[in-house]
Amino acid sequence: MVLSREWDDLVGHVRSLGPGFADFLRPPRLSSLIPAVGTGTMVLVNVTSTRCDALLVEASGVHALPLPRLSADETAERVLAHIRRLRSVEAASARVQRTAQRAQDRPSFAAFQDHRTAKQELRTAEEELDVCLLDDLRWLWDTIAEPVLEAAASNRIWWCPSARRRSPGSRKRAASPRRPPDSP
Repeated sequence: MVLSREWDDLVGHVRSLGPGFADFLRPPRLSSLIPAVGTGTMVLVNVTSTRCDALLVEASGVHALPLPRLSADETAERVLAHIRRLRSVEAASARVQRTAQRAQDRPSFAAFQDHRTAKQELRTAEEELDVCLLDDLRWLWDTIAEPVLEAAASNRIWWCPSARRRSPGSRKRAASPRRPPDSP
């Protein structure tokens, strides 16, 4: 509680430093967002248990685009599964490093076998991550990117995902339409 009060006091102090700091750590005001988009579109993706929307901020104003194929439950499941796969790759990578060091420090057939097995496990974890990532990108395309691109007034888009609780795996960096891997 003391740290929370101290944080609030520090933020209040920064905000009192002058007009340029009045909105320090506050969400931007709509009146400042609309001119900032210029001829583009800012997309705020909002995922809740009751509904999911993309808010399109354009020079003409803000438009809510319902995203009926997006759900909070599926989003959470996909994020958690992605984080699990990332952790699996991280753990397998650490095991490769440990077994390599062990094989170097105490060379033996068993040490080299352990290292070989660790490298195979890492390859398997990376392949699983890659396969699932492609599926996740297709899902992002189908549920968010394609509907937004069809509705947006511009091809110049800034994506701003939002959530109550963010995790590193929740950011939307890319989305991919369904195309065969060998197509341009």
